[in-house]
Amino acid sequence: MSENPVTVKTIVDALRSAGVEPGDTLMVHSSLKSFGTVENGPETVIDAVLEAAGPQGHVVMPTLTASYAEKTGGPVGIPFNPATTPSRVGLITDRFWRRAGAVRSAHPTHSVTCIGPKAAAWMAGHDKMSTFGIEGPYAKYVKSEGCGPCKIVFLGVEMVCNTTLHAIEDWLAFPYMATSVALVENPDGSVRRQEVTMAPLGHRGFYKVTDRHHQLMETSGLVRHARAGSAEIRVLPALGCIGETLRLELERPGILLCERPDCEFCTEGRARIVSIQPEVRARAKQIRDRGLSA
Repeated sequence: MSENPVTVKTIVDALRSAGVEPGDTLMVHSSLKSFGTVENGPETVIDAVLEAAGPQGHVVMPTLTASYAEKTGGPVGIPFNPATTPSRVGLITDRFWRRAGAVRSAHPTHSVTCIGPKAAAWMAGHDKMSTFGIEGPYAKYVKSEGCGPCKIVFLGVEMVCNTTLHAIEDWLAFPYMATSVALVENPDGSVRRQEVTMAPLGHRGFYKVTDRHHQLMETSGLVRHARAGSAEIRVLPALGCIGETLRLELERPGILLCERPDCEFCTEGRARIVSIQPEVRARAKQIRDRGLSA
């Protein structure tokens, strides 16, 4: 725990030292308790990332409710409503989507929320497409067309939280991606069932802090570090992360999977990826051609 309360200035100064500039698009993953004592709690963290991005920048946060989908075994009786359903990935994210000017996408399990000039355009139509679809918010914030570059910011959390990696899995159409069903509240109050694309429940290497993908990201020189209070801050350029992941995947198929010989999910998943290498290479080229990787 830090002796002095963490303030907006503390966090902004740390983000600046880690390479965040006004006008950037920031995809923020966070843990409030990691900072120690924070003046005004989650509102201070939100104020800080908004100040760091500036009025022409964008801040995006995951506001996921995936635990309400059937395949997770969670409380599936709770229908999704983007105007009322709490985020399930931390207090900072749950306060963020409630902020004035915030636009939350309507995807029933993997909504994201954005504040910034293009927020409405980037979040639009998410409920009508694949969860991480290449035409949707997970691609739009990465490309941040006409805006400053997208940087993935980890505030006191490890890179295991990197939802952009799920987008890469989806864009490459890995054969282990799964579907599930979520409940959605209609405008008239009735409830419907909606099929959604989901990252599968099976084990993957990048869910562990010691995973080789995270180690390779660190050694690539892409990640910049800073501290605010007790929290370690990492900043990773999104296009660089995707470009390096694609390069590694084409060199070593299944780079996002673990290498444990006793892990049936990852062993089978890698074999299936190897069997469709021509398709994977073609999709990697499409990703690059769309300007979604460095």
